[in-house]
Amino acid sequence: LHDVVEDCEGWSWERLKEQGCSDKIIEALKSVSKTLEEEKQFKEMDDPDEKMEHYLQFIQRAKTNKIGRNVKAADIRDNLDISRIDDITERDINRLNRYKKALSILTE
Repeated sequence: LHDVVEDCEGWSWERLKEQGCSDKIIEALKSVSKTLEEEKQFKEMDDPDEKMEHYLQFIQRAKTNKIGRNVKAADIRDNLDISRIDDITERDINRLNRYKKALSILTE
């Protein structure tokens, strides 16, 4: 459910509310969802250090919500599974390192 508003056309926080999601759940989902502006900024960044800083700010937001923290940690653990990657590239390694750092922040 945490990717619905980010990835599925026609879904919004309001629609989730109309479908019966509580304010508590919506706040948790917001804590682990990037805004359109955040996503745009991240995609425009070329510097790996800048990308890391931007991503970790997002992780700090997720950490502030107990449900969000647990959801994001589970999501990252799933994303760290490299068994579905045939040829690991430098880009994959950078992404995996970002995930490992984020997981350590969420679980400290």
